Amino acid sequence: MGGGFFETRSATDGTYSLKVSGGGWWTGMRPSYEGTQPDWVYTEPQTRVTFAEDNTTESQTINFKATVANAIITGIVKTPTDTAVQYAWVEIRGNKSMGNGASTDNNGRFSVKVPAGTYQVNVFSSLSDYGSPDVKSVTAAANQTSDAGTLYLKSKNSTVKGFAQDDAGNAVANVIVNAWLFSGAGWANTYTDTTGAYTLNLWAGTWGITVMPMSQNYIYQGAPKKVTVTANETSNGNNFQLKNANKTLKVKVTTADGTQVSDIWGGVWVRDTASTGGMLDFGGPREDMMGKVGMTSGSSGPTGPGMEKGGFAGGGLTNGYTEVKVPAGTFEVGLGMPPGSRYTL
Repeated sequence: MGGGFFETRSATDGTYSLKVSGGGWWTGMRPSYEGTQPDWVYTEPQTRVTFAEDNTTESQTINFKATVANAIITGIVKTPTDTAVQYAWVEIRGNKSMGNGASTDNNGRFSVKVPAGTYQVNVFSSLSDYGSPDVKSVTAAANQTSDAGTLYLKSKNSTVKGFAQDDAGNAVANVIVNAWLFSGAGWANTYTDTTGAYTLNLWAGTWGITVMPMSQNYIYQGAPKKVTVTANETSNGNNFQLKNANKTLKVKVTTADGTQVSDIWGGVWVRDTASTGGMLDFGGPREDMMGKVGMTSGSSGPTGPGMEKGGFAGGGLTNGYTEVKVPAGTFEVGLGMPPGSRYTL
């Protein structure tokens, strides 16, 4: 199955009609943020529907139920010097990821409609010199407005530096270096330069740092680094060693009688049994694939205790087949599929 995409808009009475091609499709709905802010949210999982891949005309009915956003959360976003932050995105999420979002106006203010409940308020700004504020918890009552107060961005005055090299000691350029804040909302990324060096401009806190080689010729085998920096501090020596992925693992999915399965959507996970570090490289896995190798076994999600259980790589399936570049070694191979798949191992 491929990566096709179709979309339509519902009429004023809530009805819709969507034409698709034959095959399996995941369906869901989302509000439009054009014009007036939506007064509803949708939090249910996607529904899978399948049509014959021929010239047959078929029709199926799928209804969606939204939740009314009957409360409002307001606030203002500023820099540490009390300057209002325009057009920052405010994300408000609660149970089952229920919530909503909106941009700040010219005065840094925001007003977001949500269903009654308790929420975490996160702010994401495009200002390069600042990071996200601490997450704010707010309880919103039905038909009431709750004020989150003033949320201050954080100055990016902390630095993390290091190098990426292969197992022969050669510098590896153009490697993506990702960083995420262990507690709160925060992320950053950069690339290694021609000398293999990288510099991340962050704000004070404890960060997870990992790498994603852009070339299939390299793969990272090891857990993310946990780095704590204070304001105006530079942490050096956060280096990563990549392995040469000069072997190709070819994977074909078949039924019990050996027939290749062509109508499957999902991916293949590959775990290095000899690895004492964390993931090899994401390679496009879904969360269910990550769970199979322990990457989501901890309370802190994919950066938690499951990460140290072994190397990991993956590849998306095309007509039941994929190829994954790996270094020399011994591997476990498994299949990851989304909920509702017609296949199982």
